[in-house]
Amino acid sequence: MDNKTVLIAVGVVALLAIASAVVIMTADDTDMSSETEGIRVTIYGNANGDDVIDARDKAIIEKIVEDGITDWRDDYVYADADQDGKITSADADVVQSYIDRESTTLYYKDYFGNVAHIPYPIGDRVGVDHPYPALLMATTGLYDLVCAVDDMTGMYYDDSTFPGLYDMDIIGSSTQITLEQVAAADVDAFIIYSNWGGCCYLYEQAEKSGLADDVAFITVDIKAADGVTGTLMLGALFNTMDSVEVSLDYTERIEGIVQEIEDADFEKSTVMFDYIAKFGDDYYQYLCGGVANAVSAIVVDFPAGYEDAGNIMVDEETMVAATKGMPIIIQYQAPQGVARADMKEYVQDITHSLLRNSDAYSTQEIIAIDSDVVNSVGAFYGAYITAALLYGVFEYEDAVEKLEYFLANFTPAKVQSAEGFVYSSGEIFGTA
Repeated sequence: MDNKTVLIAVGVVALLAIASAVVIMTADDTDMSSETEGIRVTIYGNANGDDVIDARDKAIIEKIVEDGITDWRDDYVYADADQDGKITSADADVVQSYIDRESTTLYYKDYFGNVAHIPYPIGDRVGVDHPYPALLMATTGLYDLVCAVDDMTGMYYDDSTFPGLYDMDIIGSSTQITLEQVAAADVDAFIIYSNWGGCCYLYEQAEKSGLADDVAFITVDIKAADGVTGTLMLGALFNTMDSVEVSLDYTERIEGIVQEIEDADFEKSTVMFDYIAKFGDDYYQYLCGGVANAVSAIVVDFPAGYEDAGNIMVDEETMVAATKGMPIIIQYQAPQGVARADMKEYVQDITHSLLRNSDAYSTQEIIAIDSDVVNSVGAFYGAYITAALLYGVFEYEDAVEKLEYFLANFTPAKVQSAEGFVYSSGEIFGTA
């Protein structure tokens, strides 16, 4: 390859590297670099589009004002901190108030693409309309602020999964929560599970009524594949020292795990996920297909017909037949009346009754997961960890170490993996 070819190749690489970013250094050394695509912290004031709002954003805004830059919308999408349509010193003042945690109004682009506003700084009483927003508060290090939940959370989870659950106020019934119920709960913030069709989207009503001036109605990405965007957004909106540090730590670790999985050399295995919940004497089984979680498509070779399927209600014979003798992974949710200390016995009994005639039973190819704990992880990053643990992407000890860190730092329930929440066939049936 001659020098000219090398220069061309280097030039192409350089162009690709900056395709979604602008890199400018001014004479006074102000770093005017900015992201222009894939911005995860969509808060106005985040002038450079990175994952934090800091003095660099203020410096960019001040430079735009000083130099009279009129085409700032092209390169600095979120520079207009006060949302008045122009860049002035008032925008820099908003950023400084944000940094100093002084009273101001923050504008942000919510999950639905709307520009919403919240009173800042946010107080220390947080309500949620679903368990998943509470889990996202945990990935941001803010779970202890959750003081009010919807009335369904206590039906599916207990105090061991969500510490303090029994002492929390009840706001209302998920999709039927009203502004009056939110106001009566006396919360400083209300976080909405925005990623499902029945979400309780109250912001427009709250804005019209004026309640949005006092309560932060937050609709961010609650359940994306890796939880990063929602975690970074909540960390930045609350902007406590811990919330920013924890959200950045979470992001770095999950992105590292994702990269390791993508780089790993392993064979896919055929696995069916069966989720079982018990209400009274009835068992409901859901056969989960390739949309179960983001890692599924990477590590699992689903049987024909299930690659793009979601949760499908089936009986145990259909579920076993679909596995074609390959390993089965079952996620169990503890039914009401079963204490966590008795969970292993419950798993043993139900697994035996469901699968005693299957190939998986005889060949010890069954993995049973206590989903009350793992789903605390599984809603976001647990899919990656369990993939590493169960499919051999990582060495077992490495996977357990990663899992321990996530359980200790990013979940409400402080459970050690050694206490048992994943059971192999041998542990279930005493044949190991």
